[in-house]
Amino acid sequence: MTGSEFIPKQSRESSPQAERRTAERSLCRQDPPFRLIIARRYECQWAQGWDVSADGISFLVSTQLEPGALVFVRLRDQENAAPLTLLAEVMHATARPDGRWLVGCRFDSVGGNLNEAERAQLRNELQHQPELPRGAPGQGRFSKELTAKLFFPFAPVF
Repeated sequence: MTGSEFIPKQSRESSPQAERRTAERSLCRQDPPFRLIIARRYECQWAQGWDVSADGISFLVSTQLEPGALVFVRLRDQENAAPLTLLAEVMHATARPDGRWLVGCRFDSVGGNLNEAERAQLRNELQHQPELPRGAPGQGRFSKELTAKLFFPFAPVF
C-alpha cells in the first residue's frame, strides 16, 4: 500500500471527535455505489463509499441515520452476480454542508462470523485502487468461502 491510500480521519472533513478506530483505513471505491437497506425503516437508498477498514466502512447518504441503527450493505462482487450482504451498525453520523450525511459503521457478515483474513480481503476489494481499471483482475474476486458467508438471500430487496 502506498502512503497516498491511507487517509487520516481528520483530513477527510469528519467530526472533530477523538479517533476511536484502531484499524487502518483507506479511501473506498466510488464505482459502483452500493445499496443500503435501513432495517426497521423499510427504506432503501444508494450510498457512496467514503473509506473502509477491516472493521468498518463509512459512506455518504442523503438521510440521517442514528447511532445504533442496523443497515444491510448490498455489494456486487461481479456483474450479473447475486448481491452480497454485510450487516452494519451505525457508530456515528455527521451532517455535511452539502446536505448529505457521512455515516460510519462497524460491519460483519449477517451471521457475525467474518475472520481476520476475510475482513482484510473485504477491505482490499472495497478500497479505491486508481491503478486498476474497472473490471481488472483483483477487483470483484471474493473467495468462495467469503462469497458464501456474504450471500444472504433474505435481505430485503427494494
